Amino acid sequence: MAERRARKNVHFPAHVMTYLATSNRSLSGRVSSIVDRYREALRRSEPIAGHFSDTQLTDILAATDGLDLDPAARLFGDDIGLAVLEYGGTQDLIKRLAALDPWQQIQLTEWIETERQKEAHHD
Repeated sequence: MAERRARKNVHFPAHVMTYLATSNRSLSGRVSSIVDRYREALRRSEPIAGHFSDTQLTDILAATDGLDLDPAARLFGDDIGLAVLEYGGTQDLIKRLAALDPWQQIQLTEWIETERQKEAHHD
């Protein structure tokens, strides 16, 4: 008998459900396609870490410690830049953050979350 995968409940806010409903496909099929595109775009992109020095990356992680990276709309404002400024980041770093396009902001967010997971596993 084939093993059934454990089901997990996922909650989507109304604005996400509206977006997901733009297809005749099943919800799981639509989510799977979106996640697959997202993963492939990240895979093909130049790593965001290459845009910053090691010191700047350390400052970004320290400044965003405790910063909630959801909802996504917050990321396209100045939340990360403000956190870095309050932390005492350099003007060069603030300018680099302000110059990121939306896709680079997503990459930075994914990098921050990946680094947080690494740190959590080391503790």
